[in-house]
Amino acid sequence: MRVQPPPCRCPVRAPGGRAHALLLLLLTLLLLGPAVAQRRGPVHGGADWKAKKQLLSSKRHGVHGGEEMVQQGGGGITRVAVIGERHSGTNFMGRFLARNLATQHNVSETFCAYKHRAQVPGPECPPVNKTLVVVMFRNPYDWALGMHARCYCTPEWREVAKTPFAEFVHMPILDTSAVQAPKDAPPQDPPIGFFADLFECRNARHRNFLNISAWAPNVEYVRHEDVLDAQQQEAWMSRLLTKYKLQPSAEQVKSVTGYKERDDITFDADTLRAKSPWLNRALGEADAELAAKLSLVTKGVDAELEAEIGYSPLIE
Repeated sequence: MRVQPPPCRCPVRAPGGRAHALLLLLLTLLLLGPAVAQRRGPVHGGADWKAKKQLLSSKRHGVHGGEEMVQQGGGGITRVAVIGERHSGTNFMGRFLARNLATQHNVSETFCAYKHRAQVPGPECPPVNKTLVVVMFRNPYDWALGMHARCYCTPEWREVAKTPFAEFVHMPILDTSAVQAPKDAPPQDPPIGFFADLFECRNARHRNFLNISAWAPNVEYVRHEDVLDAQQQEAWMSRLLTKYKLQPSAEQVKSVTGYKERDDITFDADTLRAKSPWLNRALGEADAELAAKLSLVTKGVDAELEAEIGYSPLIE
């Protein structure tokens, strides 16, 4: 429901006041008009704006760094967009960056679309040469187990979590980036707007994320496991500040090793490390049921794509 603004309480003018007000308005425009026009600069519909839209919409496959984009845009980083699949550490990274970057660098959960969605160059994107895109990845084993516990794909996630893992990984997963199918469209398997299963979802999203560096000049790919410790975080942040000439919020890097924002958004590095079959290999060796789940993940993911990110098979 749209809230209507309160009615205007304008002062009542005396007879003859209207002509006086119009005269004052004309004098103001004559005196300030040139200054206002000078400050406004080019209108969005002009050639300058069309050139910027064309620049944002152009795909530059295979170009990492996009020199032309950097030269045309100029200026420093004003936006830091943190994106990644669900359960990949985007909340952690957003909090970490917000604590350590000066307020002139706006930390956002949106790049060309919301952080968990496919990112495509177009007019919805911010100026790419002034945006740093931080892409978060997480190993497929912890990620798949996290998605099973809470998939963030349906309001009925609690019921989905009760589904056996072997069934869950092969259930259609909603693609929040897809256009919904028309009502009169014939049924499809999987339905339009869905990935066939959990692994197709991961593979498609990660291919999309890896392609961002072909058309955006400032992209950092980060594996969540590589920034869990305070020392790792300090080293990574120091490199980031230097590489992109970012302004820190303080002299010392403020690490993030734990927080409790809500019951469903918590982070504790020690707990994560202890429960992670990727970081704690003894878990899979001691638990046959867990080992079977890990084997399903190994068979389901794209091994070459995972290797490109830096993940190797944990168990056959």
